[in-house]
Amino acid sequence: MEINPVHLLNHQIIRDLPFGVMAVDRDFRIIDWNFWMEKNTGLLRIQVQGKEISQFLPEHREREMLPVIARVFEQGKKFIFSSEVAEQFLNFSQVPNQSRIRSMIQDTEFRPLFDIEGEVAAVCILIHDVTERVIRLKDLENLNRSFAIAHKALEEANRVKTDFLANTSHELRTPLTNILGFVELLENGLAESEEEEKAFFSNIRESATHLLDSINNILRTAEIQAGKFEMNLRPVNLGEVLSEVQARIHPEIKKMGLDFAIEMEDFELAVLVDYEEFKQVLINVLDNAIKFTDSGSIRVVVQRAGVADDRAEIRVIDTGHGIDPEKIKLVFEPFRQIDSSTTRKHGGTGLGLSISRSMMERMNGTIEITSPGLGQGTTVTLRLAAVW
Repeated sequence: MEINPVHLLNHQIIRDLPFGVMAVDRDFRIIDWNFWMEKNTGLLRIQVQGKEISQFLPEHREREMLPVIARVFEQGKKFIFSSEVAEQFLNFSQVPNQSRIRSMIQDTEFRPLFDIEGEVAAVCILIHDVTERVIRLKDLENLNRSFAIAHKALEEANRVKTDFLANTSHELRTPLTNILGFVELLENGLAESEEEEKAFFSNIRESATHLLDSINNILRTAEIQAGKFEMNLRPVNLGEVLSEVQARIHPEIKKMGLDFAIEMEDFELAVLVDYEEFKQVLINVLDNAIKFTDSGSIRVVVQRAGVADDRAEIRVIDTGHGIDPEKIKLVFEPFRQIDSSTTRKHGGTGLGLSISRSMMERMNGTIEITSPGLGQGTTVTLRLAAVW
């Protein structure tokens, strides 16, 4: 019998195509199976030819695919299963030599093959390995998602920076304006009495102290971030430093009409700290408590803690605004204000607690904030190694 070179060429092209090609007749029996199919299933053409395709389909795919093949025979129109729908058309995991078979994502296309009379004689099934394409698309989706998260974080950072600059401008300008205003009143002799003159000086001192605290916080943050901050650790009596801090915050406590108490069992209790920086930590914590407590009380409770009483624990307990537990983790972030509207009302740069945490860590201590929720007060706990 003479071999038709055109048919031979077509057959060879199909055999060498870089994707899977198989064909089934109306009885769902395999009549063709190219090299790609042999390579990716471990089954030779001679092993599958004449066998029903259902032998090579997962059970759930058999219920889906056989009706599709039947429909192509009936309607003479192609049908495509994309990788978004299909997992695997062929059950490659159940074929011989399965250790050689890698998992793949497949696009499967069903095409009718017509005879000379225009009838569908067979269905050609084309299987494309789209694993790498799908992986690249997923990688691209993940990359886009990462970009979106980074963009959102950048926007948030810009918002925080803008709020910080606005708050810092206010924190610096307000006490300066107060100082200049009272100095002008004193220069012009507008104090009506000696008592009022003392009040002017007191306001100047208070504004100057507030201004100095704000500037120190900004400078401390810059030094910490640059890694240039140095400490001088030495034993410090807690009663001594608390007494100095109490004198510093007393005017504000009095102005707010708050009850204030220090509860301390051991007046000889000492800790290893940098005196000035630890004092500033206490001032930062107490300033916050005063700022966000409109009425009620602030208590400082000092006691020994730890398994062998080897730790000193200082708790600052207020009856103030409280904090949403979900937002507590934000309070230690530099420049961060949990509620901008509250900050505008009470002031602050958003640096105090961030600096306090850095200072406590450098003094081998910890700082922790807890609150049952909004309107239920806040407790700030400082823990340090006790010095015997």
